[in-house]
Amino acid sequence: MTSIDPKQLEYLRDLPSGYLIDLLAAGDLPDDSPAYMVLRERGLTAAEIEAGLTRRRQSRWPGRPFLWRIARWTMLGLTLLLGLFNTAQLTPLVLGDDPLKIPILFFAILCSGFGFFVGYKLTALIYQGESHRLYCGFPVPIGSVDLHTCREQLPPTAGMVWRMAVNAFVGVNLTLFPLLLLNLLVR
Repeated sequence: MTSIDPKQLEYLRDLPSGYLIDLLAAGDLPDDSPAYMVLRERGLTAAEIEAGLTRRRQSRWPGRPFLWRIARWTMLGLTLLLGLFNTAQLTPLVLGDDPLKIPILFFAILCSGFGFFVGYKLTALIYQGESHRLYCGFPVPIGSVDLHTCREQLPPTAGMVWRMAVNAFVGVNLTLFPLLLLNLLVR
């Protein structure tokens, strides 16, 4: 019997069962016993695990890492477009003399505050960015955990702050957009 790294077991226990099935189906784990052990702890039988592995290997759908990669790039592209829209709508509002200028700017400040909270939540999101790696932070990963070695990998502090700022920018743009779109439609 091989020895099981308790830290790897802890990381694997935090993963949903579908992620564990994906890890086993990809064959990226050097030793399958910890993932099997976690699935067995959750009450899955060997037949259920094998059925899940067979279904994942024969599926025509791309794996979770590919879907997360597409989602990240789509979110960054949409954020850029929303940022341009929000800037185009806020500039005349700030410089103009619209009678609803003060209430809209007040709600824009509230939306921005809530957007920073959304950005914080996005920064704390954990997902399977690669078949053997968990990422923390969406759409720009702040750090990652390699499931082979159980090592956490963090960028330098300046890089981490920059990535957190991008995620906050995403949250602010997502929360400002409905207010500014409503303002555009009402005018």
